[in-house]
Amino acid sequence: MCFPRKDSVRRQAFSLIELLAVMAVISLLMVATIPAFNSMGPAYRLGTASEAIMTVLDTARMEAINANTTVQLRIITGSAAPVEAQYRAYSLWKRNKTDGTYAQTTKWEILPVGVTFESLDDPSLSYPLSDPRYAGTHVLNSTLNNKNTSAYLGQSVGTTYVECYPDGSVRLPALAGSSAYLLMKLATATTNAAGTPANWRQVRINALTGQLRLNTPPKS
Repeated sequence: MCFPRKDSVRRQAFSLIELLAVMAVISLLMVATIPAFNSMGPAYRLGTASEAIMTVLDTARMEAINANTTVQLRIITGSAAPVEAQYRAYSLWKRNKTDGTYAQTTKWEILPVGVTFESLDDPSLSYPLSDPRYAGTHVLNSTLNNKNTSAYLGQSVGTTYVECYPDGSVRLPALAGSSAYLLMKLATATTNAAGTPANWRQVRINALTGQLRLNTPPKS
């Protein structure tokens, strides 16, 4: 029977110095990558939020077509609502064809931490108002007559809505033109590779067809 030589056995193990060197390299790599992960976090949450809103609008549109009734996406905008829900909570409501009342069909969802719906076209977002690819009527424009009240955690709160109709269209009261949009932003700004602020996403709605488009900040 053959036994391995003692020196060959010793070579299979790491010395303390080698282990310390490996740990030092791992520590340096972690220090270098953690800032990158932190910067990705807000942008990831914003992207996830905008995609979720597109999915909800698609769901509302299909439900309106299938049920042959109006379905509203409601967003809590009233100042009487809890702070964590203002411009962050949303749900779907379906119209009863018999009496015209609306019933909530999905629970209230909250946008990810640090993400809100934008109530105005904030100049600090570097939003391209003059670019026709982004043009349209802002759903949360305070001058529109698309306001109602909804029940949230046992209290009545002010909400703003966008409606999906059985013909597949998505409409707003006093809609100027054929497009509307929802704008979402980060509480703290980040920048994209080109240096342009990347702290917003636009969900653009074709009011006639209901088709959706996700717009991101244009690269400079």
